[in-house]
Amino acid sequence: MRLRYLLLVGFCLSVFALKAQVDDITFRRVSPPGGLSFQAVHTFKQDKFGYIWMGSFDGVFRYNSKEIIQFIHNPDEPNGLPSDIVTSLAIDQQNNNIWVSTEKGLCLFNQELQKFERIFYTYEDGTTAKDHILSIALDKDGKLWIAEENFFGFLDMTNQQLVRIKMDLKDDPLRFIYNDDANRLWLGTDKGAVYSVLNNGESIEKIIQGPGSFVRTIYADKDEIWVGYESHGARLFDLKGNLKIHYSYPANPKFNVESVS
Repeated sequence: MRLRYLLLVGFCLSVFALKAQVDDITFRRVSPPGGLSFQAVHTFKQDKFGYIWMGSFDGVFRYNSKEIIQFIHNPDEPNGLPSDIVTSLAIDQQNNNIWVSTEKGLCLFNQELQKFERIFYTYEDGTTAKDHILSIALDKDGKLWIAEENFFGFLDMTNQQLVRIKMDLKDDPLRFIYNDDANRLWLGTDKGAVYSVLNNGESIEKIIQGPGSFVRTIYADKDEIWVGYESHGARLFDLKGNLKIHYSYPANPKFNVESVS
């Protein structure tokens, strides 16, 4: 009886300690300089020093738990951040290179000067590359992959060229590129299809057909892949493209706007 009593007391103390830890969690609101609100922050990464980098429609923000620094396009600096509309971020954790893609080009953060610098490149055949970049991702070898509407490939920094991988994307443009912890590359399209890319583009396979709305985000872990869509919720698939779970937002008439007059 005494042993059972001690076990019960120990269990209660453990639950109390766990609850105390949970109750200690607090949230603190952060805002950009000037007390303004963030405009469409849709991508963020953490670098090796713990800084949080956020890409938005108002440039790039860096947060270090004490202050927020904003980096914006300056028309008087043609080699700086090319646009305030940031489409994607990628950070090399080993060398702490912060890459940013925008609607008007690619840039890299200069740690010494503490500012972004434009990276110019052509296609592998020497023709002029498009400025509008939709998404970027770094693989485990530090290779930067770039997705445009009709092309994707990796950046050859030595020759300042984007080496494109051949794909037929005319009817379903690219939207998102992602590299998982297993160093597998994934592509999401405008209509929601998901492709698996292996061996530096030597093997490309459509895994998921897509529901018709563009891919917002992808997360792959072992033998499952999560896909977030613009208007079709979040879906969990196996690596053969079979749907396992579908999460969607239930429409609630309580929040419907019936009149704006």
